[in-house]
Amino acid sequence: PQPTPVPSLLDIQDAPVDELIGENWDRPPHRVPIGVDDDLGIVLFDVLRTHRPHGLLTGPRHLRDPLLRTLVFGLALRHSPNVVNFAFADFSRGMSFVGLGSLPHVVTAVHPTSADSPLLSRFPDVLETERRRREAVLQNTGTPWWDDYQAAVAGDGSLDPLPALIVIIDNAGPLLETRSDLIEPIVALSRKCPAQGIRLVFCSPDDAALPPELDALVSWTMRTPGVAGPPGSASLHVPGEMSLPGFRPAHISLDVADPIVERMRERARRARRLPWPDDAAPPPAPSEPSPLDTAAPPPAVPRFDVLKLNGGGASGMFEETWARPALDPRDPAIGYDPDGEVVTLYPLDISAGIPHGLIVGETEARQHVLRNIALALASCYSPGDLTFAFGGAGAHPLGEPLDLPHVAFSDAELLGRPQRLREFTEYLSGELESRIFANSTDAPGLLVFADLPSPSSLRSEGPGVPLELVRRGPAFGVQFLFSVSTVEDTTEWERVLSLFGWRVAADRLPPAVLQRVLGQANLPFPDEHTAYLSAGSDGPRRFTLAPDPPRPAIDDFVQRTQRHWAALSGQAIEPSFDASILDAMVEELPDRVPHVEQTPDHEYKAIDTGKVTNALREILVGQAEESRDGRPPGLRHLIFPAPYVLEMTTVARLYGDILGEHGLLTQGNLITLSSGRSAWNDDPHSTIAPLYRGSQGSVVLVHDARGVTPDASYLRPEVIRRLINVMEEEHEDALLVLCGDAARFSELLRTVPGFAERFRWVTAMESGTRSEATGDPAVAEVLRQLHLTEKQARPPDERLSRHIVYGGTDGPRIARLAAEYGRMLAELGVLSHGDVLEGTADWLGHVAGEPGRTMADLFRESRGGVLLLHMAREAIAPAEAEAVFPERLRALVQEHGEDPVVIVCADAGQMIGLRRFDPHFTDRYRRLLEFPKVTDASTPPDEPAEAEPPPDLPELIYVGELPAVTDRRIPIGVAGGTREPVYVDFDADPHLLVAGPPGSGRANALQLLLDGISAREGVPEAEIHVFDAHEILLSLAEEYGLTEAAGPGVGYTDSAAEFRETVDGLVRRPPDAEVFLFVIDRDLDDDPLRALPRDVLTSSGHRIHLVLARLLTVLDQPVDPMVSTLHEMGAPALLLGHRYGEENRLYGAEPPGGPGVVGRGVLVRGGRRHVLQVAHASPFA
Repeated sequence: PQPTPVPSLLDIQDAPVDELIGENWDRPPHRVPIGVDDDLGIVLFDVLRTHRPHGLLTGPRHLRDPLLRTLVFGLALRHSPNVVNFAFADFSRGMSFVGLGSLPHVVTAVHPTSADSPLLSRFPDVLETERRRREAVLQNTGTPWWDDYQAAVAGDGSLDPLPALIVIIDNAGPLLETRSDLIEPIVALSRKCPAQGIRLVFCSPDDAALPPELDALVSWTMRTPGVAGPPGSASLHVPGEMSLPGFRPAHISLDVADPIVERMRERARRARRLPWPDDAAPPPAPSEPSPLDTAAPPPAVPRFDVLKLNGGGASGMFEETWARPALDPRDPAIGYDPDGEVVTLYPLDISAGIPHGLIVGETEARQHVLRNIALALASCYSPGDLTFAFGGAGAHPLGEPLDLPHVAFSDAELLGRPQRLREFTEYLSGELESRIFANSTDAPGLLVFADLPSPSSLRSEGPGVPLELVRRGPAFGVQFLFSVSTVEDTTEWERVLSLFGWRVAADRLPPAVLQRVLGQANLPFPDEHTAYLSAGSDGPRRFTLAPDPPRPAIDDFVQRTQRHWAALSGQAIEPSFDASILDAMVEELPDRVPHVEQTPDHEYKAIDTGKVTNALREILVGQAEESRDGRPPGLRHLIFPAPYVLEMTTVARLYGDILGEHGLLTQGNLITLSSGRSAWNDDPHSTIAPLYRGSQGSVVLVHDARGVTPDASYLRPEVIRRLINVMEEEHEDALLVLCGDAARFSELLRTVPGFAERFRWVTAMESGTRSEATGDPAVAEVLRQLHLTEKQARPPDERLSRHIVYGGTDGPRIARLAAEYGRMLAELGVLSHGDVLEGTADWLGHVAGEPGRTMADLFRESRGGVLLLHMAREAIAPAEAEAVFPERLRALVQEHGEDPVVIVCADAGQMIGLRRFDPHFTDRYRRLLEFPKVTDASTPPDEPAEAEPPPDLPELIYVGELPAVTDRRIPIGVAGGTREPVYVDFDADPHLLVAGPPGSGRANALQLLLDGISAREGVPEAEIHVFDAHEILLSLAEEYGLTEAAGPGVGYTDSAAEFRETVDGLVRRPPDAEVFLFVIDRDLDDDPLRALPRDVLTSSGHRIHLVLARLLTVLDQPVDPMVSTLHEMGAPALLLGHRYGEENRLYGAEPPGGPGVVGRGVLVRGGRRHVLQVAHASPFA
């Protein structure tokens, strides 16, 4: 039978939309249509019941979200805000409520990015406050139950509405598993609230059950997919009443829903917002009922200036506010509403999670708004929690700069100064990159105040505010506050306006501008002090800005913040010198010290781990002894009294990591300078000061290059004297590590005043102190990384698997690793004994040399230890043969879990076969492709490699200068030196990786490929689908003046769920023509490729091509598993930009030398590296 078609929610209603939301929209609560059954009969469900009120909706997010939208929108369509209200809560930024937050029925919505948010902590209190208010209303009218009140409303028009409140908590299972403190208040609320008309609906994935005490209160369950029925079905079960094992839920798309929501907002007044503890008092006790929607007149509020309003005045205590946790809500205040109540700009509260803001008005008015915001936030947050960056287009965004300690960047004139504009761009791009790949929760928030001349200052490539940072910033603690004089009716402005989650009209604006900014054209401005604020889905709120403080008061506040921050910064260092902390660091050294170190040529060499450990122990123990003696040592620079060896790099790097982790250095990164090979050697007297000043926050390792004569050495008294003078002048936020001859250091310590007081002699680094390394350093390094993984605290669902798949050929080493790994896991209590059992099996699952013995026997006999399982080298998938080994391996690993721990040895072809037969292969196994290539530590240390000369390439070449696409090959640029065209050939290489840092030209390169695929001759037209998470292609198209992203005929979306549906359709119905999947900046937690089996990429015929684009992964961070898969399959890579990342390391490709040029990069294909300049894709160039 043909599957039942997906019904439209509007088609199963009994009346048109205009009638449903017309004059009878206030109809009493009733059942709503939600879908159709097998006989196409309409399925009706009563969510508003008092008997058995609470429900559970389960299923994977991509199926659950449309069902939730159907349920909520169906209720809103048939019940006005006077009859039904909604409250939404989750910790995934409202992903499941897209398109629903604008409904006039919504009374509150909590969408933080973390389950630990204080907003979620306060949410049960907000609901309980509302429950008590409702209880008072019911008692006041003598109706103990909400149903009785509804009946009274229907019969007595004088009673105020008391709508049902449906509280929807998404990801409830994972939330309550993480936040067990929320279980008790939610259970208590669930027991009491039905009588007051409050119903709770919990949404959760299948594998995350509700706590038992809450699950017992759930009286109806809706599941998707259904327990019976075709794909896309759902089931509904109400014990004792109804059971539908498989019905077809109705569907309504956002494109259809959005205009209807606008009509709802026009016809109905927005529902009363729920008061939160910080902005409204709790309702009176039930014995003293209050009217439903009124409150006592607010007390008179004195018109304080913005500093006094936020505790920053002379008598204020901003120091106490600074000391509160960063995520504690502050509600920074900026003015007063017409009733005298304080207006708080809650979107800028760190805990709010609402994105960027827009200020529109004349120069003085918007500067006043920005000043109030800056002073309010500076009063509420310390620089350790929030920092500011200011960029002006001709004047400072605040009018005059403020020397607050929060300021990280400030410039009033960027447009007329290209160098400063470039610095601003690089600063913002660097912030994005560092926050993406660092622990962003440790970095202070960043608020960027930008005065824009036009929306064109937001760019996806080149100078200006990087659009990628604007789109991705909120997830990493970066918010933008843009101020402009007007908003024009242009496509460019329409694109930009969607970025702003809150907006302020700073003074009187033309009606057309007001309409574009606030959504209402006719707003009264009775005087020049009137302004309007619109945040989230709230309508415009009229207010008056708090007055500017007197200039002396501002200066006094700035000085007090500077003094207090200086004191806090000093105090923050002291705990790091605590002897117990230092002792703990010493205990952790065996886990920190690697067995290999990377040379400047990106090769690995074995190092003397004993020497490194002894040096770090000497440094840390010395600091601990000073701490016990009551001597705060401060930063002590280091002397390594010997010629440079590679171990010195390791000690300096690890010590920098420790100092950075404990706040002693702001960065802790390592900079290596080789005297005699650097420009510093040209004039050390004049350049040593910039060297020290320019390395603030870092560790600087200095040594003489080999062959430098004593007269040319940097270890000369005059050089060191100059260094000490600079140290005395500068705040010390850099650590110097000096390497060289011990005798010269002894002389300098005697002759240069201040040298001995500032530098510590590290005896363990003296010549002749080598501690012989034991064992195999390559094996030891892999084992160290495995041990670190075991010690990391992770939630169970995030812990890396202990199983390993080894793709190399070094049998003795993998056997040694298996033995050491087993011993380690036994010592940690993970395995009972850790012994190794070794066996070999072929593709058909036969155990080699042992007839009658099975793979199940191997697993059973190796319980408590490690199973080292080799695949016979001839074991490939025979034609038409049943794949016994992969299926049996999958089943046995699933049955036994991680006892035994399994190490599978397979070559590249076998690994592809294993991936093909097990879609969860990547999650089940850690991959070890090869042991680190380690050279003997006795070889002379490498000098830093000479910088590659800049390639002979133009900085800009247009696509029109390339050859036309006349066959299946696509020209994308020109090669260095020859300037011959460089081609991408999807026949020879069906898949491609494109990676680069922000601003490197990724969007342009992808557009070139899209245009080239469409222009190929002699082939059937290809099908192209693009997933673009952050719409970088859309931004590029708008810069080029085009009306659509990617090009005509291309499927384009930023929805992972929609793209997964497309991929699923391609997998179920293999295409006749070629299909190109462009996946840009995917999120592994919401993976658009989740529905793509890996074997589709390796199938013959190359029908489906994958172009994976992502930001370059910084060193030592995990690589996207799909990047590793493409590399294993031999796919080429286009690596843009001049930075070195994990993708460069994986492909063994240095970035091009010379300055960073947009579009400059390397194409790695077949192991060969080609430097190229990618052409500019603009069709109008």
